[in-house]
Amino acid sequence: MSFSQLQQVTIGELIERHGGTITTGPFGTLLKASEYTEDGVPVISVGEIRQGYLLVQEHTPRVNGAVTKRLPQYLLREGDIVFGQKGAVERSARVLACQAGWFLGSDGISVRLPIQKCDTKFVSYLLQDACHTQWITRHALGSTMLSLNQQIIRKIPLLLPPLPEQRKVAAILSTWDRAIELTENQLERKGLRKQAVMQQLFGGRVRLPELADTKWIECRLGDVAQDIS
Repeated sequence: MSFSQLQQVTIGELIERHGGTITTGPFGTLLKASEYTEDGVPVISVGEIRQGYLLVQEHTPRVNGAVTKRLPQYLLREGDIVFGQKGAVERSARVLACQAGWFLGSDGISVRLPIQKCDTKFVSYLLQDACHTQWITRHALGSTMLSLNQQIIRKIPLLLPPLPEQRKVAAILSTWDRAIELTENQLERKGLRKQAVMQQLFGGRVRLPELADTKWIECRLGDVAQDIS
């Protein structure tokens, strides 16, 4: 691939030429905190946006069908890229198929790109690159707490190879993501097993064969520790 095949474009130019939208979450007058529910779909705000993925937690607010029916323009679709308006503005996440239908929160901004011209997985990975996170941080507003708006997001520069190349790169990086996730899950399971074994050994519930004849004595640390002060 030659440099002449790379297209230098901003998010705003891409949307103006080929379609797409940038949506800011609903203001308080449209969606009040009293409308949050314990069930329904998650409301995605800056707290749920991690570096490249969305994380819904127990305290994440939700809204029911009455709200989503009244405000369908804030429902997220697969491939949308979500930013937070305040705080960790350098983070962004792509909405997965299983997350389609989640609701854009009041301090979120979603970008819907033209899929006939760009691969949203590729763009999402691109936005996680240090060059782009640093660009966003430099151009964000404020000093004590950085903030984003639609105008800043429109100016984010993208260097796009041809669409087939974008898909190949995204596929390779997705494979690495799956491998990393699998390794992390394995390490987590091994860590839980280690904790269980430690509890059994330290609690005296499991005895090693070579120590079968020894006796455990319960005492306080101060009774056996040497004072070196």
